[in-house]
Amino acid sequence: FERVHRIPVFMRQAVDDMRSAFHLYPVPARHTLPERVGILPLLVGQRRDFRQSYGTENRLDMRPRVSADIALGDGGAYAVAQRAPGQRWGGKHGGKRRNEQTGGNSHHDRSFPFSLPPVHDADMKGELAFIEALRALPLHPGARGLSDDAAVIELGGEALVVTHDAMAEGVHYLPDADMADVAWKLVASNLSDLAAKGAEPVGVLLGYVLGDQDTRFLAGLEDVLAHYNVPMLGGDTIAARGPRTLGLTAIGRAIHRPVPSRGGAQAGDQLYVTGQIGAAMLGYEALRDGGDADPSAYCRPMARLAEGIALAPQVSAMMDISDGLLLDALRMAEASGVTLALESALVPFAVPANRRQDALRWGEDYELLFALPAPVAPAIPATRIGEVQARGSAPLVLDGDPLTGPAGLGYQHGDR
Repeated sequence: FERVHRIPVFMRQAVDDMRSAFHLYPVPARHTLPERVGILPLLVGQRRDFRQSYGTENRLDMRPRVSADIALGDGGAYAVAQRAPGQRWGGKHGGKRRNEQTGGNSHHDRSFPFSLPPVHDADMKGELAFIEALRALPLHPGARGLSDDAAVIELGGEALVVTHDAMAEGVHYLPDADMADVAWKLVASNLSDLAAKGAEPVGVLLGYVLGDQDTRFLAGLEDVLAHYNVPMLGGDTIAARGPRTLGLTAIGRAIHRPVPSRGGAQAGDQLYVTGQIGAAMLGYEALRDGGDADPSAYCRPMARLAEGIALAPQVSAMMDISDGLLLDALRMAEASGVTLALESALVPFAVPANRRQDALRWGEDYELLFALPAPVAPAIPATRIGEVQARGSAPLVLDGDPLTGPAGLGYQHGDR
């Protein structure tokens, strides 16, 4: 870093910013800046993008941020990967930078510079705002505008369906949960996204944090993979402190083309749902409160893979119900540019009458919600719960009452 004359001109502003940040946020004198900070945009492979997106007004913000791999500046985003003295960076799994120090809190920080409107933490108000910001990034056509259950990648005569879901301790499962159940749910929730695309699984990749009950997790993983006849493709394992977040990527092969989406519902279609709504809510409450209800719908949900494959040639739109029937119906309506009119009296509930409004909003049922042209009967057992109408004043209507926005319709991460 001291030999500035050896650095290309377009990188010198970044070096100046590193020095400035170093003086503002010093480390002990015995540790030099190169031992503390790695600036990933300076990779040779990113040279052109860096030159285009880095300007004199941009500054690398090196202040500490909680759980963030990306530091957002006024004119762009740049990754700042910090490591303590003595930690080593290794190249593994396609060049992923790995923190190999045992017991570290972070095993890798990685990103690249990209054009993005200025975004500040105070402007981020939940999941919807973050996803909207992601849409400003370069998107693959298969991403479907980040408005579907999964990405669909066309490869010659085949279509791969790719999805990723994460589960956080204390959010998606109770801290004292049986990790065998957590493994099952992690896989099943991802396979449910494949089911919504009418895809058969090819395999899964696991991101796992070592901790309590690792043996139980492996037992549950073996159970669920055997149940759905799905092989492991690989993944990553780390050690970290604090509550765990686990991730899984599922890859499938579409059986029918075009691959169903959320966005194809047409006025006049009939709206259906598989199974029952609300069983997962009762199962969660039984676990939390020590009740007598069967918790299996919450602990070990079933992905409707066979149903999705059978429905794919028929449906005009299809998705799985993970965040609540009402919220997911709203998402289908928005993606399709229509109004979905639901009748609560038609919904097949698994809960008493006084809990039905809760069940409509609770989620984690992992049933399929789909639209069919009116003359078509579903190929599998399902219940009609409403119809698709031309877009009116609201995207969703429940028992004649218009519902105009997502607030209060289901679970959204980061609401505040």
